[in-house]
Amino acid sequence: MKVPGKIIVVIVLLLLAIAVDTIAQLKRDGLEAGYVIGVVVRALLIVGLLKGSEGVRMVLKAFAFIGLFFSGMALVMLLIASGRGAPPMAFVAAILGVISNGFVVYALMDQGVQAWMFSKSMGGADETN
Repeated sequence: MKVPGKIIVVIVLLLLAIAVDTIAQLKRDGLEAGYVIGVVVRALLIVGLLKGSEGVRMVLKAFAFIGLFFSGMALVMLLIASGRGAPPMAFVAAILGVISNGFVVYALMDQGVQAWMFSKSMGGADETN
């Protein structure tokens, strides 16, 4: 069984988040120990996702729900404040947050993804088939 496309998209979103955060961190303060630990944790989450870990799926889903909530709240606040000159990039960031977190929740709740992860965690999902 090949890795589902939804899992690949989730991994790409996680890698993009790491890349964007790294660029922003380098522009501000350089790489600090706390940031590096965060990158290592994200990398371990990606590995756990590829191994089919149910715990990792639940953690990622919980973080995506939280991100979806706060991105949605930010978008609502920006819409309320739009008459006062809210920056356009803030809208873009909030919309991207809603879309990406919403997709992660959708992907990780998909029955096919859950079946693949269960099979993978039991040693049954072979990526060469």
